Amino acid sequence: MKVRILTNSLATHDVPAVNSHYKPWRDDLILAGAELHELKPDAAIHSLVGIPPV
Repeated sequence: MKVRILTNSLATHDVPAVNSHYKPWRDDLILAGAELHELKPDAAIHSLVGIPPV
């Protein structure tokens, strides 16, 4: 079974606690074989998908 995790990077929001909360488990997730990806903003496509947060 392949496990992929996509989460926000710190660059996508202004709440550092969100990213720091799962920091202790990052290495364990990767060592267990999960693919961990953090979404970050991309200025090149922002005009195509840029929707301000609510």
